[in-house]
Parts: sequence; structure tokens; C-alpha cells
Amino acid sequence: MIGNVWEWCRKDADNPQPVICGGSCLAPPQYVLLESESNYTIDFDNRDNRDNDVGFRVIVPAR
Repeated sequence: MIGNVWEWCRKDADNPQPVICGGSCLAPPQYVLLESESNYTIDFDNRDNRDNDVGFRVIVPAR
């Protein structure tokens, strides 16, 4: 699923700094791609840094 909101992702286990991937409905079309990845970081603990086009997906293994 891409194009709804940027997804806040952990790229690898060795680097705890999250990146945002996927593009959002507010992004230009060239950024709404599966391989799109932003290289800027956001301090989500700071309420002033909230945005309405960045989210996350919860993944749970099937039983």
C-alpha cells in the first residue's frame, strides 16, 4: 500500500533511526513509489513535529 501516507519505517536493525517511505497523498507523483524513501528524520516525540501525512503500519505474524 503506497500513496496514502508516508510510512515511518525502521530500515535495518543496526540503525535505530527511522526513515519515512512510500510517499503520501500530499507528495508529488514521482515520490509515490514503493522504493521512495525520505532521508530526513523527524523527532516524533516533539508534538510540534506532528504531520497528517506520516503514519505507521502494525504488522503481526499470522497464526
